[in-house]
Amino acid sequence: MRILCVDPDHNDAVRLRQALGAVSPEAVIHSCRSAHEALNRAESEGCDVLLTEIELGENQADGFVLAQQVAALNPAVNIIFVTGRMDSARARLALELHASGYVRKPCTRQSLAEQFRNLRHGAE
Repeated sequence: MRILCVDPDHNDAVRLRQALGAVSPEAVIHSCRSAHEALNRAESEGCDVLLTEIELGENQADGFVLAQQVAALNPAVNIIFVTGRMDSARARLALELHASGYVRKPCTRQSLAEQFRNLRHGAE
């Protein structure tokens, strides 16, 4: 399984990567700090699971736009949104994009494990 996790906050990215490593130790995990970097990685190496923060910064696309771009490359990608702010409008957008999950920060191993048990598309 190839996992692409995207979070512009260094500390959150480190915690997310550590939790992912515990949940899916066999996975190849790439961390990106920007939508641009993530899209380039998805284009060059593909990904089975995109875990992305919704708010990626003022000067770049948000996680919803990134998810649409990655899904255009791989319609079977599993998308899990990660956010510190959860509201019904964001949840509705996630549903419209057919996300596999929606996790509130700080992500725990347990919350990520639950999301990985319920992926919409199988991942190798």
